[in-house]
Amino acid sequence: MKKIHRTIIHSACTACVCAAFMLTATSCTIKQVQKINRTVSVSGTGVVWVTPDRATVTLSVETYNKNVSAAAEENAAKMTQVQTALLSSGIPQDDISTANYNLYQDTSWNNGKKIIGDYHVSNEITAVIRKIDTLGSVIDAAITAGANQLNSITFGISDTQNSEKQARILAIKDAENTAKLLALTSGAELGKVQTITEDPGSLRAPQFPAANLMAKSAASDVQTPITPGKSKISVTVHAVYALQ
Repeated sequence: MKKIHRTIIHSACTACVCAAFMLTATSCTIKQVQKINRTVSVSGTGVVWVTPDRATVTLSVETYNKNVSAAAEENAAKMTQVQTALLSSGIPQDDISTANYNLYQDTSWNNGKKIIGDYHVSNEITAVIRKIDTLGSVIDAAITAGANQLNSITFGISDTQNSEKQARILAIKDAENTAKLLALTSGAELGKVQTITEDPGSLRAPQFPAANLMAKSAASDVQTPITPGKSKISVTVHAVYALQ
């Protein structure tokens, strides 16, 4: 009986040692605190308004005649006069190009019967006006020379680098101000910036509204008024700042 009693005591002591070891190990694990890096993620947008410095005008000469050769010859003569007028207005030859040329015979249907009409010739050209203050007078000169369809006017800007740079600076400042506000409101201090990325879809060439205009009478002495307006260059950035 004594031998058995000693064995029980020995086993009990072993259990106590194991329990003590497990308690110590558990206590060590509880004391380990993982460091968490606190950050704040924000976005910022910068906008710069720009005024166009050039315009692209698309106009055409359209002629009709029962004789296809006569329609084509009349169209060629008028278009030659239009191009000469554009050159005389200070538009370089390299800034004048043919956009489209069509020749076809008009047809229609009446009670199931096909009616053959005149031949229709359309010659469309594009001209780039780099002195935008002369746009109205250039259009008037083209119309007086024989252009009878003014299809569209689009405005643009030659150099956007400076405006894009300003928009980026404004976007970064906007993101930083937002981050400071969030940090202050939450009782933290704003640390250093961790990452900055630019939204690839935010920066686009400025788009100016196109004007669809009908040609005015060549006999009119009033200059065509054209107002280009303004458009914007916009940049959006995403930034991550550390919090202290």
